[in-house]
Amino acid sequence: MSLILLACNTIREEICAAAENLHIRMPMIFLESGLHVFPEMLRRRLQTEIDGVGKDVTHILIGFGFCGNALVGLHSADKILVVPKVDDCVTLLLGSMTRRIEINRDGAYFLTRGWLDNGVTLWDEYQRYLRQYGEKKTTIIMQSMIGHYQRLVLINTGLPEGGDWRETADRMAAAFSLEKVEIKGTYALIEKLLSGVWDQDMIVVQPGREIELSMLVEG
Repeated sequence: MSLILLACNTIREEICAAAENLHIRMPMIFLESGLHVFPEMLRRRLQTEIDGVGKDVTHILIGFGFCGNALVGLHSADKILVVPKVDDCVTLLLGSMTRRIEINRDGAYFLTRGWLDNGVTLWDEYQRYLRQYGEKKTTIIMQSMIGHYQRLVLINTGLPEGGDWRETADRMAAAFSLEKVEIKGTYALIEKLLSGVWDQDMIVVQPGREIELSMLVEG
């Protein structure tokens, strides 16, 4: 069995940490984080990467959630695709949809250092709007985007401390009037994906078959 991983750069450090913990080495290709904003573009890019994998590889591991259905329709003629059974990377780092629902019960905006480092958060949009529209109009725009959130939830994935991501989170919580809380993330699903423990938490797609949305909810 020969493996390669295609994954989002937003969770690159978590994936590399999990691989190091497991003493696993395999080729890894990380796609730019901004693609998740455009699911159709992400789908096309992933399919291109899948089609370009060499003949010696038997399994392609996909380190993404379904991300706005970006994975739906992906296929390989001669390789097995393995995908975590999660809707997005938040659930992937929390370990289960059950935990996410519990944490999200009163409206939570989730944040990790990786998302801040890659510039794919509401904070980055806020800064762009300030430059483009000024404070008054930006406040109106952001209220329509974040009005249903009550808390800013930092997912601590255990990476070494670095940069000013916590300070940025503090500024973000203050600007958006959100309660900031911190919870522990987990590598459990990432480790299952990398180590070949492809149980009910994973989707294993045989050659010639497409990834389907129904696979996300199948038992």
